[in-house]
Amino acid sequence: KEIVLGSIADQRMKFTTLGATGRQGPTTLGDHYRGQDHEHLVTLHGGIQHFTVPETGTYSIEAAGAAAGWGPFDPKSVRGRGAVLKGTFQLKHGEGLKILVGQEGTEKTHGAGVGGGGGTFVTGIEDGPLIVAGVGGGGGTFVTGIEDGPLIVAGVGGGG
Repeated sequence: KEIVLGSIADQRMKFTTLGATGRQGPTTLGDHYRGQDHEHLVTLHGGIQHFTVPETGTYSIEAAGAAAGWGPFDPKSVRGRGAVLKGTFQLKHGEGLKILVGQEGTEKTHGAGVGGGGGTFVTGIEDGPLIVAGVGGGGGTFVTGIEDGPLIVAGVGGGG
């Protein structure tokens, strides 16, 4: 349920769901990034976090899709888990990234069957995908360069 973005200079930035749950995305940054290296580099637009790259360099991006929901017939221990992918990218100072961190499925209090978790996406500001991590309960995953074809492709297992 988070994205870790770090440059080779060991600067580590974690992006989270900002406390949002359920089907709706976050509505405010709140104090989630206060005191962190990327505190003033992130804005929120329509539930999507916009990040401005602070310096040109090589960045490692790790993204995880969210786990599926759980319930009386689908315990947390057997629910579908999201894919976890990591890639290394050359990013330029001032370049913008759009980050959407998938939210885990919610608890179902009665009956069988639960919903999947949310996918996690990192794209260029013009929507060119860098990493898309599939979700628990089914989905697909790929990593691609901004102008290239897929670099990494992975499927995701179904939920319990």
